Amino acid sequence: MSQSKSAVKIWDIKATQAALGGDVCTSLLFAHAIGGCDTTSSVFSVGKVQPLKKLIESSDFQQQAAVFLAQSTAKAVKKAGEKALVQLLGGESKDTLDSLRHVKYMQKLSSHSGTMAVQPQKLPPTSSAAKFHSKRVYLQVQEWKHLREALSPTA
Repeated sequence: MSQSKSAVKIWDIKATQAALGGDVCTSLLFAHAIGGCDTTSSVFSVGKVQPLKKLIESSDFQQQAAVFLAQSTAKAVKKAGEKALVQLLGGESKDTLDSLRHVKYMQKLSSHSGTMAVQPQKLPPTSSAAKFHSKRVYLQVQEWKHLREALSPTA
């Protein structure tokens, strides 16, 4: 019987925290939830690494995360969620999910010479779908933070 000789990896949490910075560490719950976890769906082509990289490189993305970490209104969650998803999907700050979806759709049509159908799951979500995803992300982050007065599921 052979034993695996793989080395055990030990993370120095304090060094990791220092390397990431306080703002990024504070927003890790949001990054985990928006990228998809046990209770929130994942968005096609958005993995676990993308939200973390965005947190590290973009103060605007950190501002969107802050909405999910605080007690916020349904309107604020919807707006921040859409902005965050636009950033994760490679859009510009002026874009909406619906406009980004249209642009990606047209790009896919032009690159496939019309012979192949565009697969809807490969397009960015609609604003309506993102609203519900954002609410799930918000509810999950609030639950992890043990804040029971989150948005009503029917709001």
